[in-house]
Amino acid sequence: MRSLAFNFAYWVLSIGYGLAAALAALVPGRRPTSRVIRQYVRRMVQAMRLLAGIRIEVRGRERLPEGAYILASKHQSWGDGFATYDQFDDLAFVTGDHLEKFPLLGTVLRKLGAIVVNN
Repeated sequence: MRSLAFNFAYWVLSIGYGLAAALAALVPGRRPTSRVIRQYVRRMVQAMRLLAGIRIEVRGRERLPEGAYILASKHQSWGDGFATYDQFDDLAFVTGDHLEKFPLLGTVLRKLGAIVVNN
């Protein structure tokens, strides 16, 4: 039952926030799109916790350097992206070109400054 509830929430949140991000991408600047995506990520992490019982544990933040740095997660599941994006401000990220196949998502990725690689 939890899986069904989470799947429903995943699709509703993803479609709703995806459309909102696509509209925000039409506005000049990165900030409106970034705000929508940050809110989406927070809601997904909340759904992971409340509906799926997934608790996120972050270790080693105190060892991160000041200024810019590269953070590479193990990417053990699709949830790594949500968990990472939720923890850090002004995050640039690398993603596969498969995401550009979804309508309007390529525009959102460009607006967020994503580095899209051909995998």
